[in-house]
Amino acid sequence: MGYEIDIYSDAGNIIAKHKKSDKKGATVIDKSHYEGLYMKVPQSAPEIRNKFKEVFTENGEEFFSVMEQRMSNYNVHGQNILKQRTLYEDKVIDEVLGKALEYGIYNSSFVRNLLKKYPLKKEEISTINTRENINTGSYNIRTMDYYRDLTR
Repeated sequence: MGYEIDIYSDAGNIIAKHKKSDKKGATVIDKSHYEGLYMKVPQSAPEIRNKFKEVFTENGEEFFSVMEQRMSNYNVHGQNILKQRTLYEDKVIDEVLGKALEYGIYNSSFVRNLLKKYPLKKEEISTINTRENINTGSYNIRTMDYYRDLTR
């Protein structure tokens, strides 16, 4: 060990650092890189219903009510829709729930497919440093194309 691998974004910012493993082919995982990636969602039907009502003010309550009446596993579908909040703005999801009500289709995969037509949430990625501010010494700096070529 002792060597570090820096992962850069296309803009030249370091977005992750990993310690190089001594073992060939080993995968190094830093669990802190995944913190906050997945949104925790309510587990019980009343909590999910309240979240729909609170977050999707135009169509949430009606959508959840109809989904609850027509689907046996509505909790799971409700949770999956709430998880889309990590990718899409609440008002966009609310609008899509209205469209799903019009179509009469209430499952989360349908909602997810409708959402694909909308832009993703815009969030800034926090950066550690920029390439220009780093003394690279004897480091190898590779573009993402290098790794894409390895997977082909």
